[in-house]
Order: sequence, then structure tokens, then C-alpha cells
Amino acid sequence: MDIKSALANWTALNDALRDATEGEAEMLLKAEVKGVGRLGFVIRIHHRFNKLRSARELRELSAKTKR
Repeated sequence: MDIKSALANWTALNDALRDATEGEAEMLLKAEVKGVGRLGFVIRIHHRFNKLRSARELRELSAKTKR
């Protein structure tokens, strides 16, 4: 994923986030905060990052309880 291209505009951001992994979403978040710092972009990326992280954590917890 090209971070600069993904952060170019809303359309590119949403296209990138649609298929982003948790790690890629985290990289986008860090890049936006360190770079331009647009609040709307930060909030959008943060929401997606939290959704991906939450899904992973739930899978991990579910795996631990299935014994």
C-alpha cells in the first residue's frame, strides 16, 4: 500500500481502508497524525483501525475459550 496515495483524498483513503490490514491501518493513522493531521482523516482511520483490532481480539478470545 502506498501511504502517500492513500492519504491523498477521501476517495483514495476509503478505497485503501476497505482492504487494509490492521497493520496498514495503523501505519496510515500514524502517517496522518505525523503529517498533515486532518482531524476527519484521523477519525476515519481510527474507526477502521479499531474495528480491525476489535475483530482480531474477539477471534483470539474466542479461540482461547474453545477447548
